[in-house]
Amino acid sequence: MLLSSPASKHSIQGSDATDIEWRVALALTKLKIPFMFQYALMGGRSTRGGIVLDFLALTDPLSTPIDVRGSYWHQPQQRVDDDLALAIMMSRGSFAEPVVLYDGELQTIEQAFATVKRELRV
Repeated sequence: MLLSSPASKHSIQGSDATDIEWRVALALTKLKIPFMFQYALMGGRSTRGGIVLDFLALTDPLSTPIDVRGSYWHQPQQRVDDDLALAIMMSRGSFAEPVVLYDGELQTIEQAFATVKRELRV
């Protein structure tokens, strides 16, 4: 897995990432949980109805979708849309229950680690 963090920009597996996404990736890496970042389902952004998961944690026996929600991008209407997308995804695949992480729980690397560990029950 490739993680990099220049002074003001983060990258995960070659894709741009927010601060909170980067901290979640660090936590998953520290917990030795393999993952895919910006994982496209049902055509992703190129297909109407497609979904792009922030993370798909490759947990056993089923992979766990992780939705990282920052307060800026996830206002109330966006949260409804995100919840609908997760419900559609769950109806079309074999996944563990999705984990939704909010930016208030991910403000520091230590806080992100504790939150991811708690939510993934590892």
